[in-house]
Amino acid sequence: MIALRRIGIVLAIGSLLGASGCAPRHSTSSAATTAGTRAVTLEVGGMVCADCVAKVHDQLARVPGVRSVAVSLEDQRARIVCDPAVADTSLTRAVRRAGPDYIGLVVAR
Repeated sequence: MIALRRIGIVLAIGSLLGASGCAPRHSTSSAATTAGTRAVTLEVGGMVCADCVAKVHDQLARVPGVRSVAVSLEDQRARIVCDPAVADTSLTRAVRRAGPDYIGLVVAR
């Protein structure tokens, strides 16, 4: 219960910070999929500023087989285009390596 309340508070703060000039998006390229790739959306949560976005982005971009990453502070999500062989667990572990407050839950494939 406390974790869910914390996520709600963080989402509200993240939205406010995004509206006040904290860069809401960080991406390496378009998230459009091509033949031989798949798209994954992760609920990240816990991001409150551009530095948080950069940490999550950098960790996801380091996963072998990841072709593009787009992280949104406002949405609290990361959209990844990767090779089909990349396991969801590799992506969620990368989010958790970025910081202990980040969730890294797969919400769409």
